[in-house]
Amino acid sequence: MKLKSIISLLLCLLMLAALLVGCGNEGDKDTSSTESKTDNSNQGDQTSEADLSAGESSQEDRYTDADGKYSTKNLPPYDDTWREYGEFRVLVTSQEGQGTYFSEEIEPLYTTTDSVILDGVTKRNDWVYEVYDITVKAVAVNDCLQAIRDEISGSLDTFDAAMPFMSTAAVLAQEGKLYDLNEYSDIIDLDAPWWDANATAAVSIGDKVFFTAGDMSLMHKIVSSGIAFNKQLMNDHFSGYDIYQEVRDGNWTLDRLYSMCKQITGTLEDDGVQDEKDLWGIVDTGPSFFYGCGEQLVTKDSSNNPVLALGETTRSVDVTQYVLGLCAEKKTWYATVDDWTDRTKNVWDTCVEVFGNGRSLFMAVHFSAIKKLRQYDVEYGIVPAAKYNEDQDRYYNKCSANYANGICIPVSVKDPDFSAYMLEVMSIGGKNNIANTYYNVVLKNKDFRDEDSEEMLDIIFNSIVYDPAIIYTKIGIHNILADLIKQNSTDFYSTLDTNRESYEKAIEEIITDYEEQ
Repeated sequence: MKLKSIISLLLCLLMLAALLVGCGNEGDKDTSSTESKTDNSNQGDQTSEADLSAGESSQEDRYTDADGKYSTKNLPPYDDTWREYGEFRVLVTSQEGQGTYFSEEIEPLYTTTDSVILDGVTKRNDWVYEVYDITVKAVAVNDCLQAIRDEISGSLDTFDAAMPFMSTAAVLAQEGKLYDLNEYSDIIDLDAPWWDANATAAVSIGDKVFFTAGDMSLMHKIVSSGIAFNKQLMNDHFSGYDIYQEVRDGNWTLDRLYSMCKQITGTLEDDGVQDEKDLWGIVDTGPSFFYGCGEQLVTKDSSNNPVLALGETTRSVDVTQYVLGLCAEKKTWYATVDDWTDRTKNVWDTCVEVFGNGRSLFMAVHFSAIKKLRQYDVEYGIVPAAKYNEDQDRYYNKCSANYANGICIPVSVKDPDFSAYMLEVMSIGGKNNIANTYYNVVLKNKDFRDEDSEEMLDIIFNSIVYDPAIIYTKIGIHNILADLIKQNSTDFYSTLDTNRESYEKAIEEIITDYEEQ
């Protein structure tokens, strides 16, 4: 890699010069993962998507120009021979392949995309063409996993980078089909604000990062979650209660959520069945309560390797038993998709319908579902997932990372240096033109129009949790809570003990797969 060698030599000379003149150097940001919830609180995307302000750090200034825009100033010189490539082709998931979690941010392909996002994509792509003579192209397929495997086995040369779902990227990484992004650290700055340091901490193993999330994509934001609430039902049943202030005071807890939901849940039709036609406290899947309490199924050890976390501490045991105990009270305060009697519809759309038609006080939502609420005449706000108790250090909100895009460079690409360079360029352009637009225009001004909800969005996006268990599904523990809830069981320890050897063996195999590359 000629470019990397030249840059590395220049960097060495600069470092030597710095030592000779006695200059200090700026410490690197630590993005390693730890098991401590206090330490984990520093892993959130602290810059979120908020506009730059005078209060942000000099670390932020390293990445911006005089106008406050994110800049390419730290990139090495562009290799002019790359202009001959003409295109930067990114493999993405098509709308046909995934009706909800498809890519909209590489090319403006779909009329269902918000117009401001289409404009942002066009603006970013026009900038890339004007500066680099490169046309950005989306290669949309139904199955990214199969497409990448076919690309590698057939040497097809149909794309230069890929954005499969993270759970797919994890499989490809274990198979040795992706480049380690750390090999391109002279080009890709994973500490930069257009990369999600929280995601990188979760997906990295040891010293290797084969994929991560960043502002070239929106999906890691779209599949992040909070709790929407119906303002009319809140006023009718809890007049005078200020849920926003409860959050600000740090007192928004699962006990409070449960008691409110218990009070409101009941039948609306005299048919003896509690289903989608009746009134619910919250529409949820159950495991989101667990993540709101600040626990995870898998975390990392001091070597940045995955380790089981479920049941490993007294707090984990207490939280898990408490959450499963509440969820065992079926049809008394919350509903899951298993409670719907009409199985001819998409059960997730039924959740949105129940909330949108005023039959649920709360709904645990991905932000993808918020877009679907636009068709309903409902006034709603948003708050973070509830804490375990008031002593909890902060709020935590789950990212369904199995559907987040894992930005990566497959080993089949013709020029990995070019691919790495364009990933950095696309992410910078995405931060300026797409991610900020989604956060500040689509979410804050279109989907949520009150200042309180805007404040809540900042809290939510500064507290996103990526659980390695959801990404590295080979471990096999990712569905343990959902399965127990479905079985109406609180005995997680028996399930954990029965499968512990299998979980730990899978973790060892994943670590070995990484170490051997």
